[in-house]
Amino acid sequence: MTSTKIISHWINGALDTSKADRTSEVFNPATGQVSAHVALANVATVDKAVTAASD
Repeated sequence: MTSTKIISHWINGALDTSKADRTSEVFNPATGQVSAHVALANVATVDKAVTAASD
């Protein structure tokens, strides 16, 4: 089994390095293959993004 890239959140001009509790698959529309996983935000990540946006 090969591992796929995890796409993280971009918050306040930097890559958020916190570990995602959940991810969702990203599909290549031409092949139908999973090309990556995207991190799904939890409450703490959303709060971090909202705080950064309001600064």
